[in-house]
Amino acid sequence: MSDSVWYYARGEQEKGPITTAQIKALAAAGKLQREDFVWKEGMENWVPASEVPGLIAGKSAAATSADSEQPTQQSQPDSTPIRMQPGGQTSQTQPRTISRAVFVVGLLMALLSRGCDSLGDRNVVRRKAMAEAERREFQDRWDRRESEVLQDQERLNRKSSRTAAEATRLRELGTALAKLREDRDAEESALKVADWLDNDQAAVTAVHNDQIWSYWRQVTLLLASLLCTLGVLGVAYTSDGPERWASFILLIVLFYSLFAANGVWSRIFA
Repeated sequence: MSDSVWYYARGEQEKGPITTAQIKALAAAGKLQREDFVWKEGMENWVPASEVPGLIAGKSAAATSADSEQPTQQSQPDSTPIRMQPGGQTSQTQPRTISRAVFVVGLLMALLSRGCDSLGDRNVVRRKAMAEAERREFQDRWDRRESEVLQDQERLNRKSSRTAAEATRLRELGTALAKLREDRDAEESALKVADWLDNDQAAVTAVHNDQIWSYWRQVTLLLASLLCTLGVLGVAYTSDGPERWASFILLIVLFYSLFAANGVWSRIFA
């Protein structure tokens, strides 16, 4: 047996590459069993270790020769483990990898859809808040100025007797208050057709855009859920043990999100 690069596998677990000396050492130590599959470059397929001459101790050359003289038409036993292809992959590894990739793509699409949905809602809230903040700032600024005049008026009105200067001051405050309210109304009218109008239109546009794109985000989420479902089904079909049961549980969660009363399907076609 020349110094080649070997791979060996037990069940679906592949290990390697290792040298000829290393694989012989594994066989001698009992870590490589007769039924384990081995492969090296130049072999058409993986074969049990017991069929490789000089690899497993206890198999004589005569026995090897006898084995080689057996009729080629002898059928393989039904209990032969899963055959592995040259290159180091089992017949189920590639479909399982594709299924996992489909699941990951669906998951990323779902996260992107939900993220865009959240950003759209936040943009609507932001636009409305900006329009409301403009009005609140205007209201607070004029209320402070009016409050100062009203406080002076109230202080003078509480006096039972006022001097001529105080009476004059009281009349001036009344005139100032009227002028203040006039200026306030003029500025408010100007803002209603300028800054406030722009902010209100931006808020309305944000609401409409969010409603338009919300449908397509839900469609994307539905497609993402279907991709996740196909991926989980593929993983469940090509796996066994805990991974298969975890896939079934995740599949139930996906079906519930798709077809529940408030699921994706009902929100799209409601």
